[in-house]
Formats: sequence, structure tokens, C-alpha cells
Amino acid sequence: MLASRIEEGLTLSLEDGSFDLLFNTYHEYETVFATRLHRQRKVLQLHNPLLPPLTPLNNKKLWYPLH
Repeated sequence: MLASRIEEGLTLSLEDGSFDLLFNTYHEYETVFATRLHRQRKVLQLHNPLLPPLTPLNNKKLWYPLH
């Protein structure tokens, strides 16, 4: 019950943008990733065999866009 309420709250905050606002308030990723270093970086894709099968890898709202 508690886990589903937390998940619902996080999902709603992702949809209305309040999660990003709160995250960016405490982390300066937007300014760091907007720099020249961001354009020069290399992204390494790693396979994690320990991820549970139900991990929502296709839900782009849950992952930071690397490309």
C-alpha cells in the first residue's frame, strides 16, 4: 500500500514537472550538461544482468536523457 502511494506520487510529480523542478533545485545538472564538456562526452552503454525483469527501461520519463 505505501509503496504504491509513493510510486503514484512520484509518477504524478514527473507528469506535472514538479519532480524536475525539485531535482534541478538541488542539482546543477542542467548547467553542467549544457556546457561544452557535455557535447564532447562519450556514452557507454552497460548491460546490467542484475536488473529485475520488471524494470521500466522503456519509460523515458524515468531516465535522464543521454543523447
